[in-house]
Amino acid sequence: MLRSRTSQTLFVITLIMLSLRGMSRAAWEQGRLRTAWIGAALASTHLAFMSFFTLSLDWNWQQLDYAST
Repeated sequence: MLRSRTSQTLFVITLIMLSLRGMSRAAWEQGRLRTAWIGAALASTHLAFMSFFTLSLDWNWQQLDYAST
């Protein structure tokens, strides 16, 4: 249902974020804390990308990086 309402890019970012969250949770339960933290950080990053792409598909991270320098 989400795929029919969103773009391909947003759908793929959503799948990546969900996969990373699952991998992070599994690593946490298995006691692999470093892997769990890295997975959680990457999942959070993808959640942020998903939020920006939800606002606008024309979002360009290069402009944000250029503005910070």
